[in-house]
Amino acid sequence: MDLPLGLAGALETGNVVLFVGSGLGHYMFNAAGDSMPDGAELADRLASKLKLDVTSDTSLAKVAQLAEIRVGRKRLVRAVAELLEGYTPNDDIRWLFSLTWRAIYTTNYDNNIERCYELSADGLQNPVVMSANSQARSWLPTHEVPLVHLHGSLSDASAESILLTQKDYATHREQRSMLFNLFRTEYPDTPILYVGYSNEDPNWLEVTTELRAQFAPGVPPRSYRLAPTTADIDREILEHDGIETIDGTVADLRGAVFARFGDLRVQPGGLDSLRAQVPSQLHDVFDSHPAPLARLLVSWEYVNQADFSVSPNTASFHLGNRPNWGVIGKGINFERDIEGAVLDDIRDFYTSSPTGVRIATVLGSAGYGVSTLLLAVSAWYVRDQASTVLLLRPGADIISGDVEFAAQHLAGPVIFVVDNAADHLQTLVTARQTLRSLQLPGYFLLGERLNEWRRSHSSISTVEFGIDPLSDAEIERLLASLEGASSLGKLAELTPALRTSAIKTRNQQELLVTMREVTEGKSFDAIIEDEFRALGDETASDIYALVCAFSRVRALTRDTLVSDALGLGHATMYRVLADYLEGTTIWETVDYTRGIEALRARHQIIAEIVWDRCIDRVRRERILIGAVKALNLTYGVDAKAFEQFTRDDAAVDSLQSMESKTKFFEEASRKAPGNPFVKQHYARMLRREGKLDLALAQIDSAIVSAPRQRSLHHTRGVILRDLAVGTTSHELARRWLTQSEAAFESAIAMNARDEYGYQSLAELYLDWAQSIGDATESVDYLKKSQETVLRGLSNASILEGLYIVESKIQKVLGDTPARISALRTALEESPSSAIVRFMLGGALRADGQIADAESVLHDGLALHPDDPKLAMSYALVLQDSGRDYGASVAAMRLASLRGSRDPAFVATYGGLLMLDGQFDDAEAVWRGAQQRGFSPVDQKRPFYKPRREGAILTIKGSVETSNATYAFIRTGLLGEVFCPGNRIGGRRLAKGQEVEFEVGFNAMGPTVSALL
Repeated sequence: MDLPLGLAGALETGNVVLFVGSGLGHYMFNAAGDSMPDGAELADRLASKLKLDVTSDTSLAKVAQLAEIRVGRKRLVRAVAELLEGYTPNDDIRWLFSLTWRAIYTTNYDNNIERCYELSADGLQNPVVMSANSQARSWLPTHEVPLVHLHGSLSDASAESILLTQKDYATHREQRSMLFNLFRTEYPDTPILYVGYSNEDPNWLEVTTELRAQFAPGVPPRSYRLAPTTADIDREILEHDGIETIDGTVADLRGAVFARFGDLRVQPGGLDSLRAQVPSQLHDVFDSHPAPLARLLVSWEYVNQADFSVSPNTASFHLGNRPNWGVIGKGINFERDIEGAVLDDIRDFYTSSPTGVRIATVLGSAGYGVSTLLLAVSAWYVRDQASTVLLLRPGADIISGDVEFAAQHLAGPVIFVVDNAADHLQTLVTARQTLRSLQLPGYFLLGERLNEWRRSHSSISTVEFGIDPLSDAEIERLLASLEGASSLGKLAELTPALRTSAIKTRNQQELLVTMREVTEGKSFDAIIEDEFRALGDETASDIYALVCAFSRVRALTRDTLVSDALGLGHATMYRVLADYLEGTTIWETVDYTRGIEALRARHQIIAEIVWDRCIDRVRRERILIGAVKALNLTYGVDAKAFEQFTRDDAAVDSLQSMESKTKFFEEASRKAPGNPFVKQHYARMLRREGKLDLALAQIDSAIVSAPRQRSLHHTRGVILRDLAVGTTSHELARRWLTQSEAAFESAIAMNARDEYGYQSLAELYLDWAQSIGDATESVDYLKKSQETVLRGLSNASILEGLYIVESKIQKVLGDTPARISALRTALEESPSSAIVRFMLGGALRADGQIADAESVLHDGLALHPDDPKLAMSYALVLQDSGRDYGASVAAMRLASLRGSRDPAFVATYGGLLMLDGQFDDAEAVWRGAQQRGFSPVDQKRPFYKPRREGAILTIKGSVETSNATYAFIRTGLLGEVFCPGNRIGGRRLAKGQEVEFEVGFNAMGPTVSALL
């Protein structure tokens, strides 16, 4: 055999991607000496095994389709597995996989390639298996080779999802495309060697066609195909397509390689360069355990040798970005009061000869500086030179193997620092269990938004450290830090006393918001909006919006994804990032071994403002759907973003139409056709849109995919409950009721300690009791609702929701004291619950207990300052107490970002601003509401009717305009007020007529609620 020069050079350097087809089976033999079947032979044997009457030339996909119809999926997959088991690779194939490859792609289902690596005593690479039916994996190019099963793998936990039938190939097209996209991204210039493909093999046609599509309008890299024989016409066509044919077998290839190179052993490149990137203190560990240490450092930063001398990113930090180690090293971040307490807790653990695992959590509202405090405490601790500190990198996952390796081989006890900890709860539990089982000590320092941590219902036992609003001492240190960095801005014009006063007036706000507002003299939202408008370039605006779409759900935006989602060339994207977005978008290294980089916004709060306030609905739809379409789930960072996007109800609901929401989930379903949670959230969206029959079909499909997933049965029960209480057919309603009851009972049976099943079942009975006309039956179902609550109180682990249902039962019964008592019990059970405080505050207010309501709601707002319901209720209670409008405005401003999605909040906030004389701010609130797409009913409903001394506020004015169905009234206090009618006492309003009216506010502005 003549070895082509290009292939010889690529093999000599280990720079080849290998594609393997079913013809490889001719080199696999069982005990009887028979070779493994190729695709055509497998189709024949499968038909014979399952007694299917088909012709001998029927394709495997058709045979499999028929088999699935007749014997079912499980039996089909089991039969294929049985036909492919018991074969062993011969020496030639074992030699093939002893060579060094950049990657291996195969259309085969079996695990014989993996077996070749297992049989090798001195292999240079270990395979990292990925497939169309597996999760994303990462690998180290220095020791590992990605082995991609394009059609799925029988050895995978999801073996039933392998691509066998014609339907499978159609359904999973997008998943295969993502695996080919991985090739285009990672190996754009790497030569290809095809082995085991005949020219008539449908898999060969699929592979070459997909590669051409990925590289269009260019062409794939130079390729070579090894085959025993090839017709002249096929050889010429292949050569024209850039594929050179090599006549021969794997044995011939082995002989040609040996004749040219001898025993070819190519060490995977990059080991020396990788060692250069490893901190010097860890070189000894790297020399002994290079692969696990390199993998550890992909996910964790070694803080002990962080570069504290790097130029501080002071300006970017003050604009909202996370500080770099230079800021921490120079103390520009200023010290928080609780830093010493957290540091003492770590030191106490270190000095107590620990043998167990300790977990501490730093909690604070969004923008209170949790991330900065974690970095500061880490820096203080490494100055002691006591033990190892590892910081989880943005976008990385906690892998228990990494934690175990660090605890065993690095100076301990290791301090593991994890920000955004609610995103890692399950893996944190696994890591803790791993250390405990091995009796290895470890300290986990976690950080999280207070509301995210409470919502997660974490079962982790942890010591909590709360970040409070700025103390007087912290304000002094903050001002000194700003002055030292020449970043006082507008504060420089004030005396020291007034500087302190300016910060104190905003002290309940996020630290980030306070710093920007006091130094620039404008509202934070206006500052961020001005930054966005000032970009002055549509492409830059699109890139920034896309990055913010990811950052608002705490995900990173891979660089090549940006260009794919927006249809930009790489050169254009990098030029725009450099020219317009430097400092506004921040680069993060996702995997330094593979050179994967990603972008993020400076802060999640900034991303939320940009996404909610700066982007119109049309652009939002285009960007969000484009982002989902461009995601490649073979990258872990993309897979994490996909999960966040599909579970983000607010983002989905922000899309303009039912058509666009459906399109979003159709794209998501193409990315992950077998994912039951995508179907679940699709069903939830359809339920919110009132498409209950379609929602039921989606959730039923999800349950077929994952019948033991409790949350799916719960969602099904909720949809059936809506159907039961919403239909006019009594017979259908009872049928839905029975099915809903069964769905909730199924959820309870899967976990008797989960409160949601009991709560939802009790609410089902309560809703039915209120909707049924028969008084006797209504009482019976009220009784069943109460019994379900009591059953839940006996079994469930979290009880607040059950007490809330109990209060609703009492409300239906008209027993206000009992309702308040139930809610007080719920508050004792869960004192930090936002919903319990909201409901108790409302009940107390309705009962005239204004002082108690104010206390309950105030404490709730202190815990959840961004909760719109709490903020609005507290603002209204302040009005009941006779407080000035400014106090209520200040309370609602805390939650104005999230509240802008609620028409009732918009109406109340805008109305209070106007009554307080802040007309420009009120107009800005109502202008923003126009982008929200509120329904016509919600736009016009007067949610807020201000009261003074118990009566609705009345105003006098004169009619400015009177049309057929409406009028405008000119007032001295509120300017022009819309009047939805044009008559008073049967007489039409006339221009200039003096009138008195009760004023209200809707999501569009002030309105007349009643003419007097």
